[in-house]
Amino acid sequence: EGSGALVLDERGHEAGQDDELLTGEAVDDVAAQLDALAERAPASQALVSSFNPLLLDRMGRRRPGTALALLTRAGALDDWRSRVEMLGARAVHPAQAGLSRDRVEEIRALGYGVNAWTVNTRERAVELFDWGATGVFTDRVHELGGLDGGGDRAAETTAGKR
Repeated sequence: EGSGALVLDERGHEAGQDDELLTGEAVDDVAAQLDALAERAPASQALVSSFNPLLLDRMGRRRPGTALALLTRAGALDDWRSRVEMLGARAVHPAQAGLSRDRVEEIRALGYGVNAWTVNTRERAVELFDWGATGVFTDRVHELGGLDGGGDRAAETTAGKR
């Protein structure tokens, strides 16, 4: 099954969506949803993420050109680069817990987006953005919306993902 998150820009306006692949069956369902979204709103942006690189690979084969992102758990970033390169992913979605400035800067220096999860305080969101993060997932978009970051900063809500 898949799970979706609305992506909001720094002003709190809808900027796209992130779909998380949770099971093998979700690949075809999410691909069909993305096909329908592309038909209805050709300028829309979607990013498909998963902790499971096999599901991301399957999505990449099912729907070439789909933006992919590798989700990682706290402390599980040791082999991020090889997995992201193998998948052709555009971003890494690391857990914010334990995420360091050095790691954010390393990932960004190689041209990948960094969208940390789950960031529920304004102070941590600002810190991550100051380090170069491109976005955050939050359960509190009403509190974090309107971050003054410019560039490609985004707040993403995980409402309904639990």
